[in-house]
Amino acid sequence: MMIDHYSEAFSQLLDLVKERKKSYDINHQRIRQSFGAIINLGDNNFSQYADMVAANEISAASTIESIAVNLFIDNAVPQFSYYPIPDWCANLPAEEQAKARPFQIVLSENGETTGIAFAVAHDESMRYERNFKCGKYKVERLNIVRLISPDADAYDIVITHANAVKAYEKSPISYMTLREFWEKHFGAIEYSMLVEEINQFNDLAQDAMGFNTVVTPTEETIARFRKVTGEMLQGYAYSEAIPSDVYQRQIDQMLHNYLERGLWKAMIGNCNYAISFITSEWYYKMHVLTENFDLTWVAAGYLKSVEQLLYAVIELSKGKGIAGRSKDHWNQDSIEFTKDTEESIDTTLGGLEWIIKNNRLLDVNRYAKWYITSTIDDWRSKSRNGYFHKDVIKSTDQVDEIRSAAIQLYFLILGSFTIRDDQFVQLGIQ
Repeated sequence: MMIDHYSEAFSQLLDLVKERKKSYDINHQRIRQSFGAIINLGDNNFSQYADMVAANEISAASTIESIAVNLFIDNAVPQFSYYPIPDWCANLPAEEQAKARPFQIVLSENGETTGIAFAVAHDESMRYERNFKCGKYKVERLNIVRLISPDADAYDIVITHANAVKAYEKSPISYMTLREFWEKHFGAIEYSMLVEEINQFNDLAQDAMGFNTVVTPTEETIARFRKVTGEMLQGYAYSEAIPSDVYQRQIDQMLHNYLERGLWKAMIGNCNYAISFITSEWYYKMHVLTENFDLTWVAAGYLKSVEQLLYAVIELSKGKGIAGRSKDHWNQDSIEFTKDTEESIDTTLGGLEWIIKNNRLLDVNRYAKWYITSTIDDWRSKSRNGYFHKDVIKSTDQVDEIRSAAIQLYFLILGSFTIRDDQFVQLGIQ
């Protein structure tokens, strides 16, 4: 009876979530309008979703409580008993008896009875406390199990400090986390099984409810998002995608330029390529992607940003003797890339690739240079030209692939090009 208890209980809970979603879709707006709320800061979609979340979280707490009851019974724990019900409920079915109880579990220890209340939200904890202080519960102590998994700082506030205050007040109320309760009474293995089922339920329930809030991109929000994106860029596994025939010394040189010298910061700045990248990254992270729609709009910034970045780093050498390919396809001669000739230079992705191949612009050797230009050529043929001109992106896997390839190319370009410290500002690095 280990995993079966958990999976069956959460499967039934998921069915309830789905049925509740159908009911809310049909009835919620009508009921809400009939009550005529005066303070109305969210639209019907938000109100419906908020109500569903609150109802489903309470149901989830009840499910966890029921699993705990079953474990106490299966393990024949002598300290366990049900919360007492009135005599008139004695002949009712077990489900109806459960509804008559404020909570299900009472534990007896040292001659005292302790009620166990599972609480999702803070206000629910407060309700249990108020009722207990008013003498509504037939127990001598109350232990509120909070369905949270706090970090160390939050734990000190919501558990340690709260218990210290109750102890100072000589209150019979105490708090603990779900993990503490589960591991104390059922063990760490049982807790890991519970968490596995909870995580799976969370994902499936969110899909079933089918509504997600979208963060408004205010200046402060975008600044935080750039910071988080920068942390992602610094922790990305760039080396794993580079083949073994590129010498480690060359990879180390790129890592030094990109990470240690801080060239990754160009991708979270305010230049056009950074804006294109951040825009796609925002859509990628903040929206739920569905294969029912064209997803090219999500990947557009990734697709544009590589070409924009490549032009920006090549432009650093404009007027310094480098050559470019002419836009005039009848003229096969190269042209020196200067301020006066830039309008005549082929600055398509293919033209920029030609400039890299035919000029000394990189900090790496010819083998690494060949790998970088081959990667750009592969990007141009598979991603940039195809998706912008003829194909439609419908698969989330395609978006993932384009995103990964773009992030890798940012590293290869900024990590390999010869860029002086005094040129950082031109790349938007402050």
